[in-house]
Amino acid sequence: MPLLAFSRWFLPFVRVFLPEFSSLACRFPEKSGAETPEYQYRRLAPEGGSPALGARKLPDKFSLRQRSFREVATGVPRGVVGPRFFRVLLANIEIGGTMDFTELQPATLIKRYKRFLADVRFPDGREVTVHCPNTGAMTGCAEVGMPVWLSHHADPKRKLAWTWELVDTGAGLACIHSALANKVVGEAIGKGVLDALPMDGELKREVPFGEGSRADFSLTSGSLSIMIEVKAVTLVTARGLGVFPDTPSQRALKHVHALVDVVRSGGRAALVYCALHSAIGRIAPAASIDPIYADAVRDAVAQGLEVYGLGVDINPQRLEPSGQVPVSFWEDAPDP
Repeated sequence: MPLLAFSRWFLPFVRVFLPEFSSLACRFPEKSGAETPEYQYRRLAPEGGSPALGARKLPDKFSLRQRSFREVATGVPRGVVGPRFFRVLLANIEIGGTMDFTELQPATLIKRYKRFLADVRFPDGREVTVHCPNTGAMTGCAEVGMPVWLSHHADPKRKLAWTWELVDTGAGLACIHSALANKVVGEAIGKGVLDALPMDGELKREVPFGEGSRADFSLTSGSLSIMIEVKAVTLVTARGLGVFPDTPSQRALKHVHALVDVVRSGGRAALVYCALHSAIGRIAPAASIDPIYADAVRDAVAQGLEVYGLGVDINPQRLEPSGQVPVSFWEDAPDP
């Protein structure tokens, strides 16, 4: 058992550190500033592809003063210390993996309350209180009597052993665990599902930018850097239209403004709407719910913000990115 527990934690570290140490050797050739192909390009373009897209060009001189050894080895940005260092480190280890569920248990929803709590009934009649990992209104996803699926956690430090993951809304399956959208988007980027975002880039989570903001992802490929914000979409309306947010959100508005600041400063920024409802075929800002947010998104796009929609295959075994979903900026826009 001790060996099993050790391998469970040690092997993911090896998976992350080994590529970084090998790339470190590539960054520092024997002669500083040597103009060799290996030094200039860390990755070669795919056969028949464009070198500009497949290659990662490095500066002529690259020193540890530009990126510390700790940053190279762990992927944690400079200035992140203490407990947050370990949280970000573990988050980076999980990037790009598949979003598989442990065995989910079916139940029936009795009620959701206080945002983070819900009462459910198992098929054998037992009633338990479970954790609801969603801060939104969950419109259309929290009606009494809806079938739900729960994950179990044996950690004795948890107050609630069960977490609500999925719900059958009648129109389709929805994942109400909004934080899982980030993992699905990370997997989609790694697989090249979002073709405008370079799949060979270096992906990090929880990266500080702007004034007190943190991007869900930072994607770096050579001299190119993209700040990415992810939004989970579960509210579906007529004709398979998914809208965000499902309630007025100052936090979502703040994120849009922060991304616009990146664009104004000459960088790239992207907003990815992740469709966590199987009935969603198109996505739009919810002008009927939060017109200020919808106006801010349209204005941001006019200034250069990139917006993408990601479809997701949802089942009790896993969440899997299925392809891009069209994004329109008016709820009443005709279907593409």
